Amino acid sequence: GEPWDLDRWLVTTDDYLQERKADYDFGDPWPLEKARFIAADRQARGGEHYFWVARAFGAGGASRLLGYGRCSNTTELEDIRRQLNVPVVNAMIDTGFKASEVYRFCMATGWKAMKGDDAEWFLSQDPRTGKTVRRVWRRVLVDPTLGARRARVRRHLPLFQWSNPSLKDHLALFTHGVVGQWTIPRKTGRDYVEQMTAEIREEREDSRGRIKVLWVQKRRDNHYLDCELMIDLAAIVSGQSKQPD
Repeated sequence: GEPWDLDRWLVTTDDYLQERKADYDFGDPWPLEKARFIAADRQARGGEHYFWVARAFGAGGASRLLGYGRCSNTTELEDIRRQLNVPVVNAMIDTGFKASEVYRFCMATGWKAMKGDDAEWFLSQDPRTGKTVRRVWRRVLVDPTLGARRARVRRHLPLFQWSNPSLKDHLALFTHGVVGQWTIPRKTGRDYVEQMTAEIREEREDSRGRIKVLWVQKRRDNHYLDCELMIDLAAIVSGQSKQPD
């Protein structure tokens, strides 16, 4: 692999993403495909709506963008999942907005609840060795009936939390062409490209004069990026992609 070069990430253009465009179209068959995922991000500005991204994975770290877009409600979202033949076990939705409502949607449909976190890592126990290890994600249980009236039986829903800084670094290795074969179709529109490049890695000095490298949001809309982060996490958890060191 190539060495970690900070200058690579301190860019303000989308040239690196344009270089990920490949000669295929949405809906083209891909014989190398092994799994496909869909992720959605719920938004409220201008009325309830959902941004979504679907991506397929093949052998050797290759992946292709299957589709992306925006829909108005969860019924449409479920229809899109079915039309794209994504198994519900590989469907994810962000719970950052109106979490209780999203939890209940997940309980009713089987979609997985997801949420980003500012923690750099999570500590967990390796079931094979019993040792404590660092991971970019963790699984916790939440109460999907929280805030609901007359909840007679308490049930628990798995919530997958991911490390925003670590997972953004991991995804950047793919989107910048350092590892794998992460691609998007030639016809991918500007809306997707602009949201995917809405954040850049910058050096910041803290009050003690120490330099830290942070992901900084430069554009308001970054929903497709959030969806791709959830898909990247799903690929790691399911074994389609390697956990970052």
